[in-house]
Amino acid sequence: MTRCLPLCGFFLLLTSLSIRADVIAYSTSGQDSFLNQLAQAVELRVSEYSAHSYVESADHDLEAQVDHIRKFTQADVDAIILTPVSASPDAVKQLLDARGDSDIPLVFLNVMPDQHLVPDGVVVVGSNEVESGTMEMETLAELADYQGQVAILKGQPGHPAAEIRTQDIYDVVDRYEGMKVSLNETANWSRNEAFNIVTRWLKESPDDFNIIAANNDEMALGAIMALEKAGVDPNRYWIGGVDASPGALRAMKAGILDVTILQDGNAQARSAVDAAFRLMAQHPVASPIWVPFKRVTPDQVDRYLE
Repeated sequence: MTRCLPLCGFFLLLTSLSIRADVIAYSTSGQDSFLNQLAQAVELRVSEYSAHSYVESADHDLEAQVDHIRKFTQADVDAIILTPVSASPDAVKQLLDARGDSDIPLVFLNVMPDQHLVPDGVVVVGSNEVESGTMEMETLAELADYQGQVAILKGQPGHPAAEIRTQDIYDVVDRYEGMKVSLNETANWSRNEAFNIVTRWLKESPDDFNIIAANNDEMALGAIMALEKAGVDPNRYWIGGVDASPGALRAMKAGILDVTILQDGNAQARSAVDAAFRLMAQHPVASPIWVPFKRVTPDQVDRYLE
């Protein structure tokens, strides 16, 4: 897990350096397996530039993240990378306003606001979410022979990835007469919440789904845990997620997860850090920077477990 030092300690570090190396400050929206992977990849890439990194988690609190940006700006860091709590127009405006008139380079990572919401010179890095949910659901549909009832485990409401991935699932299901979405509940990216929801589905609606399409791997793993806890073989269901997290890959290797979509957090983080250093050198950077998703199925899992 990425360690987040108190901001006061960070400022003391900056002022104590007699010859200050470049400092990249990263505000992440929260901490889970994927967000921690992103943060660690940011730290690694920054170290390859012989620079310092500082990571702070907002714990899904927009006000806290606005405060991060304000304090990073006051500390005169060399660049700011940001995975926003929300990419809504109001949230993006608050985050940009917190930077004031500063010309410190700013890069949005993974959670992508619409490009028209950010000024020239601010770079957005991420992946096209239409690919993720579409690839996941098309694979599940093919495995189910285009027949069946789909239960959706949705991420945080209002989060661009949750909204787009969920719509992707509906769009794919609508293409096939033998399929429908029968259940759709919000589990907020959480394994525990998904566990509780699927446990309830098994009691109240056990015959209403044979496909589980989760917006991320944590929720897919929560669904698998609920099935196993109830004494139900997960192989009775087609189950998919997004992220290709280590836990999901292990579940796939064990034969209980059918598809996951690799959101290449390492590549996103590298691209964000590279963009920050180019901006620091006053080189132009085209935005957005797209990092493609990749489908991972059991026949490929060993390649990603290496």
